[in-house]
Amino acid sequence: MGYRKLLKDYMRHIEAAIGTDLVELATLTNAMGKRDIGELRAIAAELKRESFNGNPAHSYNHMVQSLLLQGRITVDQLGNIEGIDPGDGDEALPEETFQRILLTLIDYSAAAKEVE
Repeated sequence: MGYRKLLKDYMRHIEAAIGTDLVELATLTNAMGKRDIGELRAIAAELKRESFNGNPAHSYNHMVQSLLLQGRITVDQLGNIEGIDPGDGDEALPEETFQRILLTLIDYSAAAKEVE
C-alpha cells in the first residue's frame, strides 16, 4: 500500500470518527510546514471530491441520512447506538445489509430502554 492511500484511509477514518480531518488544526498550531500543509489540504480536497463523485450506495453517511429523511429512524435513536463495525476496510458492506443492521440495532436499543 502506498503512503498516499494509507494517508487517505487514515484521514477518512479521522473524519468519520470525529467529524473533521484536523488539517486546519495543524495549520493553526503551526505543527507542520507550509509544503506539508499544502499536501494535506490537497489530499483532503481529493477526499471531498471523491465523496461527492462516489457511489452514494456505499456511503454510510448517505445511507443514514436517507433513512433519517425517510422517517425510518430518528436522531434520538441514532444517539443510542455505539460502535457499528462494518468490517475490514477492504470490502464495502452492501447497503441492504447495513440498513438491516442499523434498523436492528435501533429496535434493540429501543427495547433495552423499555426494560430499564
